[in-house]
Amino acid sequence: MKRPILSALLAVLLFACVLPAAAGPYINPGLMSIPTAYTLEHTAIKVGYAGSFFLGMAPTDPNITDYYDVSLSGGLEFWGLGLELSFAGYDFDTSAYAGSAELRFINETPRFPAVALGVRNIGGDVQISSFGTPGESGGASPYFPAGYERKWFDEISAYVVFSKDFYPALEIPLTGHLGLGTGMFQGQYISKYTDSETWQGIFGALEYKPFYFLSIALEVTGRDLNFGVLYELPWYGMEVGVSFDKLEMLFYSDEEILEVQNGVIDEYDQVGFGVHFGVQFGPFVTDTDVKKLELIDQRIEEGEDRLREIQIRRREIQERLSELRDRIAAEREGESGEDTE
Repeated sequence: MKRPILSALLAVLLFACVLPAAAGPYINPGLMSIPTAYTLEHTAIKVGYAGSFFLGMAPTDPNITDYYDVSLSGGLEFWGLGLELSFAGYDFDTSAYAGSAELRFINETPRFPAVALGVRNIGGDVQISSFGTPGESGGASPYFPAGYERKWFDEISAYVVFSKDFYPALEIPLTGHLGLGTGMFQGQYISKYTDSETWQGIFGALEYKPFYFLSIALEVTGRDLNFGVLYELPWYGMEVGVSFDKLEMLFYSDEEILEVQNGVIDEYDQVGFGVHFGVQFGPFVTDTDVKKLELIDQRIEEGEDRLREIQIRRREIQERLSELRDRIAAEREGESGEDTE
């Protein structure tokens, strides 16, 4: 696959970003909506934008049409641990902004996965979604059924997640992610079709990378099924992605949804098409391990340069020896001719 062809997606997505949108996946650290155990590099900073468009019936609430998400993330490394901190603004009109933090405390090895603990919705009084603050005018639909008494784990989305690259064992560029969480990964919801009770907070994904710059992922968030493609642009630190979220709603007709929802359609009842654009700056300071690897790479390059010099000198010496052999052979032939006369 040629990168210039894929780069044409950038113009399409930038055009889409200026259209009215309801925010969707790709705004939180990780894949589309779920976290992974991989954190940003030490002192790297990432800025992201995400938005999505309803592919089915529009929500009954006309205010749910033009939200967008922006995020700012930073990574730190210390004592072999990886820390990623993020702040996301979902909808400024309803004060829908919150932070998240993730700590990778076990690094990935050829045999064992990376493991991380994290929490989302830091600072949010209620479980904020990409569509704004639930219950606020123009905000998201209530996430819990009427009369449900929210508990502490409903407000804070805490989780543990495992991530493993299977390429060393299977020689297939496939990465798996599996986690267990509360809050957004296990919250009750009034829709019959998008209730996450069945999953009990379990989320996961499979990520396939046919090329180093292209990632294809299928994920389950604990409630929704999402599919996405992420492409690293040829310009340093830039990426662009597209996604289809809430794919489970494809199994039900509009008539079934209207019947169950009593004619009220909210933002969780339709498949969405999402777009994402991100830019990473840094890392500005490399950690000790990276410096060691850079030093090793530098020594390898120096050794390769010396080896090339030795090979060149060897060829020169071989050419000289060949010339000397030819001269000696010619002189011997001349001496043999004189003796014969």
